[in-house]
Amino acid sequence: MYGQPDDRLPNGHTILLVQFRKVASSRTYLEYDSLSEGMDGLCQLYEQALKMQHADKATAKYSLEELWQFVDDLQDIVCLIHDARGGDYLPHGRAWIKKQVLNHLKGQLPALP
Repeated sequence: MYGQPDDRLPNGHTILLVQFRKVASSRTYLEYDSLSEGMDGLCQLYEQALKMQHADKATAKYSLEELWQFVDDLQDIVCLIHDARGGDYLPHGRAWIKKQVLNHLKGQLPALP
């Protein structure tokens, strides 16, 4: 029913809207069950771009600054986060996305002894 929260979508359901170039046909979206999965997905998107540029390399290594440059070079990127309480998607821009990726990557670092 219109205006009612959608119980089928988890709180934090994430949609990344990405436009790679100025042409509208370069638009796509990526859908994830959580913000964490969405940030992983953004990193994987960059890793795929690296693999296409460097097909001869088995692994992709990059710095946070290079990932930021990839995000900055996108024509547009928006992250929509589902809020189960209201049933709405809350939009977030490039700067917010970069902060979330940083927080996500920090959470993946091994604990120091």
